[in-house]
Amino acid sequence: RGCDRATSVGDIGGRQRDVTWHTRRMHPARLVIVCGPPGGATVPVAERLAERFAATRMAPDPWIERLGVDLGDAAVRARIVLLQAALTIDLLRVGANVVAEAGVAPRAERDLLRRRAVDVGALVHLEVVDATNHDGWQRPADDELATYDPLPPVGAGERPGTASFPYGSWLP
Repeated sequence: RGCDRATSVGDIGGRQRDVTWHTRRMHPARLVIVCGPPGGATVPVAERLAERFAATRMAPDPWIERLGVDLGDAAVRARIVLLQAALTIDLLRVGANVVAEAGVAPRAERDLLRRRAVDVGALVHLEVVDATNHDGWQRPADDELATYDPLPPVGAGERPGTASFPYGSWLP
C-alpha cells in the first residue's frame, strides 16, 4: 500500500497512528492554480508543473474535446469545471497533488477553490502566466497573490515516488 492512502497502522507504542496524517504532515498535498489569458501558454506551463510535482492536471478543454462537445458550449464547460473542482478537492484530501488550469476564471472562483483546498490541508499556489497586450484579461491583483503560498524553487517540494495520474487516461 502507498503512504498516501488512508490506512491505519496497528498498535504502535500503545497508540493508533494514521499514516495519512503523518504523510500529509511531511508532504502536504499541493494545488497549483494556473491562470492567464487565452492563448497565453497556460497549457505548457500547467503540463510542466504537473510533471514537476507528479500532479494530476485538471483542464476543462481536453475533457470537452473527449466528450465531443463544442468548446464554446458554456453550460457544458461550467458543469465540467464544477466536476473537476470537486475531483480536485477529493484528490487533495487523499494527499495527491493537482495542477488546475483556471485560465481566465474570475477571482471569486479561484478564491473558492483555494479556500476548499486549504480546508483539506493542502498548500495552494497561484501561477500567473503573463501575456502582454492581451485585451480583456486582467492580471490578479497583489492582494490576491498575497493569499497564496509561494512556489518552492525547482527541486524543492517534489515528492519522489509519487506517480502522476494523467487527467484523461481513464476516459474511453
